[in-house]
Amino acid sequence: MLFPGRTRSGKSTLIRALIRAGAVYFSDEFARIDAHGLVHPFPRPLSLRSPEGTVVVRPEEEGAGIASKPCPIGAVIVTQFRADGIWRPSRLSPGEAALALLRNTVAIRSEPAKAIRRMSMLASQAGAMRSFRGDVETDAPAVLRTAADLVHSI
Repeated sequence: MLFPGRTRSGKSTLIRALIRAGAVYFSDEFARIDAHGLVHPFPRPLSLRSPEGTVVVRPEEEGAGIASKPCPIGAVIVTQFRADGIWRPSRLSPGEAALALLRNTVAIRSEPAKAIRRMSMLASQAGAMRSFRGDVETDAPAVLRTAADLVHSI
């Protein structure tokens, strides 16, 4: 699963809930994508914001299996937290998925042609969905089910 999104959209909180539910951890900050469309592990501690400040959480302390080799991306999930959010995913076209990926691609400024090729390839190979979400503990299992459904529909 790849979660493109801006800072403060709740990605790290969602990743924490997903690894608690058994997902293998690659990264919550950057997705290193190679020329073949494989994502490489870039494991770092999670930085979670709270009213008291930033809390650093090591994924292995949450029971996460840490990825050790690259793998293909089966699902692109465009989501962000909203207090009143409800997980109601809608399918994205490959073009919409590519645009969502490009909006959150660091290399778009330094290597735009390469970034466009890679994100377009990913978008054509992986299923993609978009939805707001609310409570992460409630919605994380639904996100996992959605990703599994996307992978099986490819």
